Amino acid sequence: MATEEKTEGSSSSPELSKKFPFMFLEKITNCFSQIFCKDPFGTVYKGTLPDSNKKIAVKKLEQSEEIPRDDFENQVQSIVGLKHENIVELVGFCNETHQNSTERLLCYGFAPDENLQQHLFGTEETEDSSSTEPSNNWNTCFKIIKGICQGLLFLHKQLDNNPITHMDLNLKNIWLDKTMVPRIANVELSRIFSHEQITKESW
Repeated sequence: MATEEKTEGSSSSPELSKKFPFMFLEKITNCFSQIFCKDPFGTVYKGTLPDSNKKIAVKKLEQSEEIPRDDFENQVQSIVGLKHENIVELVGFCNETHQNSTERLLCYGFAPDENLQQHLFGTEETEDSSSTEPSNNWNTCFKIIKGICQGLLFLHKQLDNNPITHMDLNLKNIWLDKTMVPRIANVELSRIFSHEQITKESW
């Protein structure tokens, strides 16, 4: 497990740590009240960092109880801070046990406006169209397609020492910002879960 050393000008606040306390994540998500989306592996909530008002996303995992504590932390640590314009950056995690229950959460340095599923077909809750009309503009469509391809190329070819296969690429895992730049989410699934688990839950 990585430790954070204090240096001159550094801060020990949770915002700058790769390992977040559960109570801190509970607080910045307003008790996990603002749901962005759900998938078979957990629920993603929107949160706000108190010092900077920066918007982030927090995913509360539901399918990781059987994974040993050290294995979970090692796999997550291996991709924390992975940076690319078209990849959702994993900035930290939580791995705490409370009364025989393990809380495992992933923290992302980006809170999306919507995902591609919501943009095209509306939210699951309302079945209405999204807040912005789905774009049929070819330039926007091409921008989204190109961004997804660039993100996949980075994961498959440009990570020379340890390439990543996503294994669950779908519309919900393409997050969009206000300028319609796509980012691939759930990259860490292939490291945390087995191929069999991902295939079973996704289908």
